Order: sequence, then C-alpha cells, then structure tokens
Amino acid sequence: MSTTIYFVRHSEPTNKNNIKNISNHDNAQVTNEKSFLSVSGEKKAEKLSKLEELKNIDSIYCSNYVRALETAKYIALENNSVINIDDRFNERKIGAIASMPMLEFEKLQMVDWKFKLPGGESLDQVKKRVIEAVKNILMFDADNRVVVVSHATVLT
Repeated sequence: MSTTIYFVRHSEPTNKNNIKNISNHDNAQVTNEKSFLSVSGEKKAEKLSKLEELKNIDSIYCSNYVRALETAKYIALENNSVINIDDRFNERKIGAIASMPMLEFEKLQMVDWKFKLPGGESLDQVKKRVIEAVKNILMFDADNRVVVVSHATVLT
C-alpha cells in the first residue's frame, strides 16, 4: 500500500471590507489567522467535502487558521473523523511589513528564499517546517488516505 495525501486550500474567506473593528488590538498576523469563511466559502467547503477523492479519508490535518478549520470541518463530518491541528501548516509569517511594500517583499523572497522581515519567516523556513510535518504524516499515517487543509503559499 501507499500513503495518499490530498493538499486542500482553505475555502473562500469573508471580505475584510464587510467587517468593522470597533475595538480590536490584534496585529495583522492575528487578524489574518482569525479570518473566517464567507457564506459562499462555507457552501464551497461543504461541496468540496463531498468529492469522491475526499471519501474514506483516514486522517485530516489542518493549520490553526480559522478559515482552514472551517473548511476541514466539512471533510471531517463527511468522514466521521477528527481534525489534527498542526501549526506547521500555518501560513508564512510576514513580519514587520510596514517597512516595505508587499510586492517588493514578495519579489525579494522569490529571489532569496532566506530573506525575511523582522518577526517574519523566510520561504526556506516555511519549506522546512512543512516538510517536517509531511514527514510526520508519512511516518504516523503510513498507508492511509490523508487530507491537509492549509493555505496555498505554505505548500509551495
């Protein structure tokens, strides 16, 4: 037998313009982690969970981001399974982005996978932690059908 891992991107998050912060002292990273699915994102996640490929899943792993968990919950319900939260599948921590435009930051990271902002992660660091998490899945879920729900940039 062999291990099959399906990597699934979280469904569509809500539009941040539809949320009004009255009193919220979260930094941008925490606000991003708390972003939840839109109504259409919920519907898409439920539809996704009914795909033939996602039937008979043995294990589900997920980042700790709310929108990823909300996507994974439908797959878990369809498979009568639990969700294993693994923060190694979290999105890349950007860090102090106020110091430069986002487009410039992304270009620098694509050229130099070791580049990072203060308080952030390099693409190399993200790659290493994701590979470590996948190795653990291959070790502990050998010969199983596994779903990992995360954000696409984590898996590149």
